[in-house]
Amino acid sequence: MVALEDSGRRIVVVSDLSIPLNQSILDEGNAALALRLIGKHPTVVWYVGSMFDSSTLTWSVPGQGGGSSEAEMPQAAPDFLPPGTGSLVYGLALALIAVALWRARRFGPLVTEPLPVVIRASEATRGRARMYRAARAYGRAATALRASAATRLGKRLGVPRTSTQEALVAAVARASGRDGVEVSALLFGPPPESESAMMELAQALDQLEREVHRT
Repeated sequence: MVALEDSGRRIVVVSDLSIPLNQSILDEGNAALALRLIGKHPTVVWYVGSMFDSSTLTWSVPGQGGGSSEAEMPQAAPDFLPPGTGSLVYGLALALIAVALWRARRFGPLVTEPLPVVIRASEATRGRARMYRAARAYGRAATALRASAATRLGKRLGVPRTSTQEALVAAVARASGRDGVEVSALLFGPPPESESAMMELAQALDQLEREVHRT
């Protein structure tokens, strides 16, 4: 225990936090000491230091100094973290956030850039077809074929893109002479489940376009 006089005030600092605890208040003279220190004034300020407080001191435990008189007295030593460690950690965290925002990918509209080489449309189509085949993405490939065929047929027959599915099917059926159910199954049917079914669908769509173009 240390007592200091500061501007007419008497400040008492106790290094042993176990004195006022329930499990040790009845040991030795802890009760009398606690009542005289805490109960003397109507206002008590209870301060518990944190690991980020540079003014916090670490006190050695009495009785672990080999029996010498100096070792029996509480010894104040700097905390295990040096002063200013908390501010340094916060500063590094802010710096990391700033670097992350600086190096992060900017979000915004896509910017088109000219390719270093000219790629023919047929090569790009064959390359995409190979990727669909390797991934066995028959449904995605069939959707692309049907969408392209429907767009070309709509332009050929003067059907706006905002028209309904039924309007396009009816126009194609009239131009090709086929039944509307058959046309709807070709343009908007279920996806194929095998490579052979995919090839049959492609051939059927090509034949349908030829019949419409002959009209």
